Amino acid sequence: MSIASQLTALEGNISNAYNMVAQRGGTVPARKNMENLDDAIATIPSGGGQPSGIPRGVSSSGVYGKPTSSYSFSLPSGATNLEAWALYYAFYSSLNLTSVDMGTLTEITTSNAATYAFYSCNGITSVDLGSLETVSGVTALQYAFYSCISLANLDLSSLTTVSGSNAMSNCFSSCRSLTSLDLSSLTTISGSSAMNSCFSGCSSLTTVDLSSLTTVSGSSALSYAFSYDPALSTVKLDSLSVLTGSNALNYAFRNCTSLTSLSFPSLTTSSFGSYTNQFNNMLRNCTGVTVHFPAAIQSTIGGWTDVTNGFGGTNTTVLFDL
Repeated sequence: MSIASQLTALEGNISNAYNMVAQRGGTVPARKNMENLDDAIATIPSGGGQPSGIPRGVSSSGVYGKPTSSYSFSLPSGATNLEAWALYYAFYSSLNLTSVDMGTLTEITTSNAATYAFYSCNGITSVDLGSLETVSGVTALQYAFYSCISLANLDLSSLTTVSGSNAMSNCFSSCRSLTSLDLSSLTTISGSSAMNSCFSGCSSLTTVDLSSLTTVSGSSALSYAFSYDPALSTVKLDSLSVLTGSNALNYAFRNCTSLTSLSFPSLTTSSFGSYTNQFNNMLRNCTGVTVHFPAAIQSTIGGWTDVTNGFGGTNTTVLFDL
């Protein structure tokens, strides 16, 4: 290598180092030389500004590139919420991202906090949101993990409340490696499209535990939520007692061709408010599903068009036997 080439490479390395200082929130001095580099690195905030460890390259001309090898994403220690726009499009289609650890988050309450954040990150296999209790921003997690086709492990076991018009709309849609979901702490879904299409197109999903869910409100709160999930066979809705909103379960289980039974044991005559269309086409393109209701509500919903038409399904059996 010629002396000129060696000098060029050295200049590139220094430039790269300063680019990374800037990217991680540090202060870059006017004179970007080796002498000032240690002081510049010391200005990087605790936690590294943006999460560190992402193997991106910076060319000698200062171009900051895509990740060059597989890596994981973890929030800085102590993060319990996300500011608006904090992760907006942050890792959009980052194919080398393999896991996401946001296990310290307890709430996401701002619009666009993580909208499209990990959209189509095809290499992600696991997501830790195990401490997350509340999602309430208007578009807080909208499309956040859409089409993460390798995602097989997802922890949402502490989630209790989802609200906001599109808070988790399409959040995990098309995550076709996901096989089961523990949403057993979730009690409330509200907002016009709070979980609209949230798990639609999860073609390997077989089981969803919504056993603590008591309230679904908002015009289309669970509209299309599990549509086009052909392996889905078990959905626990044991505690659902408030079902308001004009189309709360609109097309919710459309094309769930493995579904054979649904039970709503906690619905009462006062569960529906002034609405009569909550089950609109809930079972569209499903065949042979038996739907169980309490006997006490037969006089209330037995004559609804959605009920008498089998919720849009074929050969649906409706029983008031609970």
